[in-house]
Amino acid sequence: MMFSMPTKGFATSITEHNCALEPFVDWVEGSVLFLGEAVSRSDLVDCLIENSIYQKQGFAHEWLDVAFTELRRRLRLISDKPPLRIDGSRIERDQSWQAHPAYSFCLALALQIHYRKAVQENLGVDYGAQGRLFEKLTAELLEANDWEVASVGWSREASESVEAKVRDLAAAIGEDQRPGAVNRWAEPKAKDAGLDLVAWQPFPDGWSGRPICLMQCASGEDWHNKLHTPDTNIWRQLVAFATEPRRGLAMPFAPEADVFRRRAAREGVMLLLDRHRLMHTKAGCAYPSAALAKELIQWTQTRVNCFPRN
Repeated sequence: MMFSMPTKGFATSITEHNCALEPFVDWVEGSVLFLGEAVSRSDLVDCLIENSIYQKQGFAHEWLDVAFTELRRRLRLISDKPPLRIDGSRIERDQSWQAHPAYSFCLALALQIHYRKAVQENLGVDYGAQGRLFEKLTAELLEANDWEVASVGWSREASESVEAKVRDLAAAIGEDQRPGAVNRWAEPKAKDAGLDLVAWQPFPDGWSGRPICLMQCASGEDWHNKLHTPDTNIWRQLVAFATEPRRGLAMPFAPEADVFRRRAAREGVMLLLDRHRLMHTKAGCAYPSAALAKELIQWTQTRVNCFPRN
């Protein structure tokens, strides 16, 4: 059993391979991880031919050579023992997905794009919870790698004004808030001015002269359109940064190397975290925390239950 084959990124391939690698591997990876059944190359070839994506088995196997190489790369990047393994021509699950709550949550976010209609029919339209959880996950990852982190993003539970957010941010990083700057420079309806987290490298003196990263946590498929946010020009008007802040973005996806490199080369981007960088922590770190892991598992379970099967 596998999840239903997505339509986006799965194009008919007769003389050229026209499938997109990222969603294809996500689909295979998620099917094995969440449904627990081993999948062989022959199973995948049959599925591709039955869905009229490929017509010839030999050509389909060429595509699977590429896909298996990418899956091996992904599994090598997971700090802990990965829950999947490739045994010859088969992909098998070694551990339950619940044993890897951060990884499973991010993979479910990526798969949700393809099964949005089924999810909305069962759970309605509400992306606030996933955004809040992804922001907390990003914050814990940065903290596990010795960054200091302050949350600035807004949620339904938050009621502070943007003035209070700016004040708290300035206090957290030891910089001065510019008097009257919020009324002068922030949009009237602004909540967080495009900023979710601020992260910085700490030193005991608490002085400036250290990296400061203004982070956007993008849990939706339009992550590449958010690389220009937050607007550092606006934030420099709100807070008197002694050290020039740079932008950072976290997203739960696993783009190919060329895509990642081009996006990371955007002006002003200092830190770009994809799914596998979000899995990278020092040995012995309790990541994610037990409380967050419980929330991630609950959210992931409700989404996976909605994904259609073959």
